[in-house]
Amino acid sequence: MSKSIAIHIRGGDYFNSNRYEILDAEYFVLAIKKLNPQKNSEVFIFSDDIAHSRDIVSKLHYSLPYLKLTF
Repeated sequence: MSKSIAIHIRGGDYFNSNRYEILDAEYFVLAIKKLNPQKNSEVFIFSDDIAHSRDIVSKLHYSLPYLKLTF
């Protein structure tokens, strides 16, 4: 049985606000390690800022496919 992990990476309007902190790749690396994923775990990334999330994911040492949906 595999465990799935869902991560939301917020960017977009957070870059133009002084009320919110932008989380760096190290935050997500530590969060994933705390979840202790199994070797066959699926990781799903959700974001409102594809470019920012790609930058973060590139530093996670995981190979993740991308699916971009626009509405």
